[in-house]
Amino acid sequence: MRKYVCILLLFGSAIAVHCQNAEKYLVELRECFNKGNYECAKTRYEAWVVLSGKTDVDEINKINKCLEIKSTADKYYKNKAYEKACIAYKNLLEMNPNDKYAEQQIKKCCVVPTDTVKSLLSIDPLQSGREYYREKNYSEAKRYFEKSAKQGNAIGQNNLGLMYENGYGVIKDYNEAVRWYRESAEQGFAIAQYNLGLMYEYGYGVKKNQEEAVKWFKESAKQGNQEAIAILKQIKL
Repeated sequence: MRKYVCILLLFGSAIAVHCQNAEKYLVELRECFNKGNYECAKTRYEAWVVLSGKTDVDEINKINKCLEIKSTADKYYKNKAYEKACIAYKNLLEMNPNDKYAEQQIKKCCVVPTDTVKSLLSIDPLQSGREYYREKNYSEAKRYFEKSAKQGNAIGQNNLGLMYENGYGVIKDYNEAVRWYRESAEQGFAIAQYNLGLMYEYGYGVKKNQEEAVKWFKESAKQGNQEAIAILKQIKL
């Protein structure tokens, strides 16, 4: 059974009675969102809140996030920053796979071997993470570094460790930092070996252990990492 909510609106001496089906706006919200019309979706959400007396934080956060990404992507595209626009539109399409506008824009500004959306979505997440990191959009940078890390990319793993160590785009967590530095270090990435050595040197996320720290500093130094060489000299090894 449908529920109708009546709202009394006072205009001067006149009272207008509006009976609206709150669920209607919820349906329209989702239709607008699926079409990529986020302004419409937000308007319908606001109407639904007023009529139903309810809120849905996840729903409005998703709408606002899509609005933000679309605005950023359009700005990049307008300024002919096509590489950045490509990343942003790709991100928008990931948020809403039904967004035909984002799909069309990707085909316009992304330089890839084929123009299929499947191939567009395979753009290197490490590069995407770097772009967002340079822009200080740490939450998005962390998201893409995590994708790269889970694909086994040693640089992505090291970068994800860095995000956790410093609390960039995520709650600071030394244990997670050590986990990802180790994943990268064991693949032979010199910077991660040095970073892992520092975690042991200072006891961040692991029990302080200079012997283990020196082990990783030496591994890094073997590859010519100047910071590792310098710290070994300080330790006088």
